[in-house]
Amino acid sequence: MLSDAKIKILMQAAEPVVSPLPGRYANLNLSDLAWEAYASPIQPSSIDLHAGKIFIPEKVAGKSGSHGNGADAYTIKQGESVIVSTYEQLNLPNNISGIVFPPSGVLSSKAILVSNIGHIDPGFKGCLRFTLINMGSEPFSICSEKVIVGTLLLFEVNGMVEKNWLERACLAGKATQTGGKAEPDQDEIDSLAADFAGMDKRMIKVASEQLTSLRYLKWNAGLPIFLTAIISLAAYFYNLHFGDLGELRKQNYTFQSQMLDQRKQIIELEEKYNQQSMSITDLKEKLAKK
Repeated sequence: MLSDAKIKILMQAAEPVVSPLPGRYANLNLSDLAWEAYASPIQPSSIDLHAGKIFIPEKVAGKSGSHGNGADAYTIKQGESVIVSTYEQLNLPNNISGIVFPPSGVLSSKAILVSNIGHIDPGFKGCLRFTLINMGSEPFSICSEKVIVGTLLLFEVNGMVEKNWLERACLAGKATQTGGKAEPDQDEIDSLAADFAGMDKRMIKVASEQLTSLRYLKWNAGLPIFLTAIISLAAYFYNLHFGDLGELRKQNYTFQSQMLDQRKQIIELEEKYNQQSMSITDLKEKLAKK
């Protein structure tokens, strides 16, 4: 693993291993003591990577955050996910590889999950892209150059590679000599749900299915009342002609009790049905505001 001293040497190459750096560090002399500060992007054995452009799923074309028009700032709502490209571009020599880890600072403390983390081959050239998911209880604001989204570790490989990442990617049509894609294409953005795992839409679907079940139960609750009424009326007329008066009164009382119980069940189902309908309406309104 490379130390900060060796990282600085790579930063002085004709094509720095990582550039540009954010804020005051963009043109700061590498001999300046500010590079040894706690907030320096070059740490003892790593380099901090910052948020660049932000891409938001389900954004209308041409709007900020859509394909080809990445946003510089955005507030990630609870359960929402976005794609973030790094502000810095990597330019790894043929004998240097890297590994990116999620940062241990603000993102982890705010329950922001960072995915697409992994290994970077020698010869890689371009920006990295991560998916950020807000798993916390509060919205989280992200701004270009300000928020650290990855921690890059660099390693020296044993000898030079036979064909580096850029050469292979160019042959496969996945990159040009200037490097890989700086931003996600439309398919990448569309493959990501605006909310984690499509929870909003799934909740509406589940609630709608529950509403259908309540409609079915409501109908089924009314059917026994109808059948009970038919049977009780038949028994009533039978006893009117062939039975005694005491038995007739007893059956009439039983019939009224059954009707009252069934009516209570229908009222309870109607209340659940109305509550479920209101919940679905609220969910749809919240989804429409996103």
